[in-house]
Amino acid sequence: MRTFMLIIFMLIINLFAQTDYERFDIRIGIGSSLLGTGDVPTVVLENELNYRMNDFFSASASLSLARGDRENAQFASYEQSNLNIFISPFRNNRQHDFRIGTGLTVYKVSDNFLIREDFTQGPEVVRTYEPDQRTSSGFNMIIEHGYHFNRYYLLGTKLFFQRYQNRDTNFGLIFKFGFSLH
Repeated sequence: MRTFMLIIFMLIINLFAQTDYERFDIRIGIGSSLLGTGDVPTVVLENELNYRMNDFFSASASLSLARGDRENAQFASYEQSNLNIFISPFRNNRQHDFRIGTGLTVYKVSDNFLIREDFTQGPEVVRTYEPDQRTSSGFNMIIEHGYHFNRYYLLGTKLFFQRYQNRDTNFGLIFKFGFSLH
C-alpha cells in the first residue's frame, strides 16, 4: 500500500510541474458506506485531488478513512487509496459536472470480531475478540455530480461501488465540498 501511495504522490507532483493550477481542485468529503464484510455501516472521510483534462475527461487521486462499530465493541475500519478516471457525458460546463468514472482501489481493513462470550464469572461477561487485518486491491464504479456555485467553490455528491479481489465489496454515498487551486 505504501508503494501505491508513493506512485500516486509522484504522479501528482509530475502533474503540478507540467500544468497550470486552474485545472486542479481539492475535494473533502464525508459520508457513509456499507462495507460488505459483515455488512458494517461505516462513516467515511475522503480527501481527493482532481485534475480536469478537458471538458469531457478528468482524473482523481483520493485517500479515505472509515470506521464502523457493531454491538459488543466489535468494529471494522479501513484506509483506502483510489486512482480514477471520469467522463462527463454532458460536458463539464464549469457550473454543473455530472460524471461517471472507474478506477483502481487498494484498501487495508481491520476487523475486530467477537468469537466467544463467557458467562461463568457471575454478573460479568467475559468476551473474547479476534482481530483480523487484510489488504486487497480492486476497482471502483462511480457516479458523481458537482455544482460549482462560483469560480472557486463546489458542492457535490458521489455514489460509489467497489469490488475487491478477495470478494469484499463496499458501497456508499459521500457529500463533498471542494475548492479550486487557482
